[in-house]
Amino acid sequence: MTVWGVPGIFSKGIDSTTAFLRHLQVPMRERGERVADAELPVRNWFGARWQWREDAESLSELTHDGDSIVAHSFGCLRACEAAKLGVRYRLLFLVAPAMSRRYDFTEILDAGTVVVCLHSKSDRAITWGALLPWHPFGRAGRNGFNEPGVIHHRNDSNDHNDYFDRGQIDQWATTFLEHYSHARA
Repeated sequence: MTVWGVPGIFSKGIDSTTAFLRHLQVPMRERGERVADAELPVRNWFGARWQWREDAESLSELTHDGDSIVAHSFGCLRACEAAKLGVRYRLLFLVAPAMSRRYDFTEILDAGTVVVCLHSKSDRAITWGALLPWHPFGRAGRNGFNEPGVIHHRNDSNDHNDYFDRGQIDQWATTFLEHYSHARA
């Protein structure tokens, strides 16, 4: 099994999901599992609007049933849509998701995937991104999802990338490992 990092726009994940995965390498290796970055194209605002389905298809072909994903921002939409294409993930760990609060998780939760959302009312990037017309972005990274089956962790002092700062990354890696341990294999 693999824990995949899926970054947001303008990013290969160096300062976000890749940094997070570095904190998971030792504990995951001790469990006999590995961590890896999903090599998806770097997207800008325009590419995110028009190519997210293509990215979800690429991710669904790369990953396997039982894998887990740590996704950030736009990467959360890529990951959730890959799950809807039939990959039965163990855990989707969504950090500051740039997604609609009304996203339909029915298929994902029915497949047994545990979905965790980290969100903050102080997230300015989510606030601005949600204003883009005809865009898949939304306010879930600010307010969480409406879906009662999603597990929420709220930290209102965080801006969009603060989850990956040295002072917090250990806390969120521990949170990931707690949820990972309780998710079905």
